[in-house]
Amino acid sequence: MQATHGLEENMIAMAGRMALVRPIPEPGIIEHRPSALRLVKAKEHLFHEGDPRQCVFEVVSGALALYTLLPDGRRQIARFALPGEFVCVGWERSEPHSAEATVDTFVKCLPALLARRIAKDAPASLDWIGAQMAEEARAMQDLARLVALGGALERVAGFIGRLSRKIGAASPCSFALPMTRADIGDHLGLTLETVSREFSRLRRLRVIEIERVTQVVILDPARLRRMGGDLLN
Repeated sequence: MQATHGLEENMIAMAGRMALVRPIPEPGIIEHRPSALRLVKAKEHLFHEGDPRQCVFEVVSGALALYTLLPDGRRQIARFALPGEFVCVGWERSEPHSAEATVDTFVKCLPALLARRIAKDAPASLDWIGAQMAEEARAMQDLARLVALGGALERVAGFIGRLSRKIGAASPCSFALPMTRADIGDHLGLTLETVSREFSRLRRLRVIEIERVTQVVILDPARLRRMGGDLLN
């Protein structure tokens, strides 16, 4: 239950600070079970497109790729959910995307029925739900902007810059990629070979450095920002 409480508290935090909102009943319907905090192994699915919605999930560590299948069988990754981010917050009864862990990932699970009960008993929690849905919409807008940049180098540079900001990379800007280059390609509409080539090109230009395959060090943040169409601004 303790693992689930943190997710529930995010939903009702605003409600709890407002004196005019009715108190939230104790979540006695939450079962104490291991699935409250769940490990999703790399390449394992948390759910598939079309599955009945069971839970609201918060990513604790790792990353999830939310994707749909195109008519030709290729994946289109709509967004990556990173630690502290939520999936399945809206009111859909079935999942519009599939969710696959890109690396070993821990998630917290709040049963969807309980989430709806919280929203009903604490109307102020709707503000939190709306904020999460708006964040998902912004992620889709960012993807559209990345693809609209046109060139592969600009897409990859914009993606690295945005990911650095989301992860909160400290100075010097260094962070571990929580997804493969193939995943990045499925997100940006590029092939694996193209993504790898543009990473190498950014290295040759001394914009980034790659350590231990997955560790990215941003050497020239200003140039990266310019190359990525100022997506960070």
